[in-house]
Amino acid sequence: MEARPKATPGRFQRGLTLLELLVTLSIAAILVTLGVPGFQDLIRNNRAATQQR
Repeated sequence: MEARPKATPGRFQRGLTLLELLVTLSIAAILVTLGVPGFQDLIRNNRAATQQR
């Protein structure tokens, strides 16, 4: 039976781990949740300003 070659330290990994992906998606979800109400206010204010002209 042959021994499997071991990964050498300093070798680059390809791709993301599941934990890294979950953390990234969680941060993105939080930022979107915080940003949507402000964006809705911006749209509402622009519509009101447009109708007044």
